[in-house]
Amino acid sequence: GVVSHKEIARLIQERTLYTSVSFTCGRSDGAVPSLILQAGGMDATEFKTALSLIETIVLSPNWTLSNLPRLREIVDQCLRGARQALNDRAEFWASSLFDDVCYQTHAPSLVMHCPASRAHALLRLKWRLRDNPADVSNSTDFQRGGSTSGEVGGGRLATVAE
Repeated sequence: GVVSHKEIARLIQERTLYTSVSFTCGRSDGAVPSLILQAGGMDATEFKTALSLIETIVLSPNWTLSNLPRLREIVDQCLRGARQALNDRAEFWASSLFDDVCYQTHAPSLVMHCPASRAHALLRLKWRLRDNPADVSNSTDFQRGGSTSGEVGGGRLATVAE
């Protein structure tokens, strides 16, 4: 079954040494992007618990309407991070703009490595998670990063999850 974010976070903190998630992408050799899930424990029992929790996270994502505020929160956090990256010193992110031009046919690479492309993708996702994506009356507030609240009507979240 579906487990809430709070419950998973509590279980990870209480029963495991660590868990982490990351992406890799070999742009130059055309390697397929990979999702890396890591878990650790102080002993075999704790390690098995960590693996079980990762399995729950991967195989039972919480795409319910009740979790929509959490999904929006995650998108907002990631969007702030992508925007902040562009405020860092140029040598930390400017080369990724060059990579955008060189690897523009490799969308996963663009989103993973270039803050501008990542921000664009996150804005598109944020738009899909709005109460009424067709309503553009408050699009100026949306573009500035204003948060939306409420529930998605008409099963819109199910469409996003497909």
